Amino acid sequence: MCPKPALKKRISRPAIAKDPGFWFEGSMETENEKIGVMADSHGRADAIAGAVALLRARGCQTLVHLGDICDSERPETADECVGILASAGVLCVRGNNDHWLLASREGRPAGLVSAATFAFLESLPPARRVAGAVMAHSLPFIRRMGLSSMARPMGDVEFTLFFSENPQGVLFRGHSHAPVLSRPSFAGITHAPLSPGEPVAVSRPLAVTCGALTRGLCVEWDPAAGLLSLLSLA
Repeated sequence: MCPKPALKKRISRPAIAKDPGFWFEGSMETENEKIGVMADSHGRADAIAGAVALLRARGCQTLVHLGDICDSERPETADECVGILASAGVLCVRGNNDHWLLASREGRPAGLVSAATFAFLESLPPARRVAGAVMAHSLPFIRRMGLSSMARPMGDVEFTLFFSENPQGVLFRGHSHAPVLSRPSFAGITHAPLSPGEPVAVSRPLAVTCGALTRGLCVEWDPAAGLLSLLSLA
């Protein structure tokens, strides 16, 4: 009698691996903490320092920068920006300007950007998951779209795809510079501009375009309380 073939052991995979569109660097479950989110500093070290100080003062234990830390046209500002983020322990993702700075380093004069700064930028993932939320520079579909996900805008088609695949999902993104809260509705995707002021009650699913540090804006998120605040550095 022929021996029965051995049964293959079923391997349980984390839920994130089931979605071919995403790729994340780790997962930080900090849903009982306030989270500070900033984006699009474009070489403005003063704005990064201001956001870090403001968010820490408001009790945000975890800080995230959503990319475009640097400005590819002003590489001389990169060292100071990265130095502030690294010393403050800010979690970062890579933006298109950060990627372009890396990609063009061979053609630039030596000494404008330190080796340590290039190593920091190279280490940045295209997306992270923090307190159950996706943190990306622009589009969260890294596996599907590759590097173009950093630079492509996010329209209603992309929002609909995200919400259909993540019915209770939360996305924080930058790139567009204007702060907007986006949600699915029976009529499609609704977009509500955010303004600095009183906290806004939010529920899942939602997508937050955080505004830019170049405009003096950052976001405080309290996932346990379901509150979101757009903050002004002015």
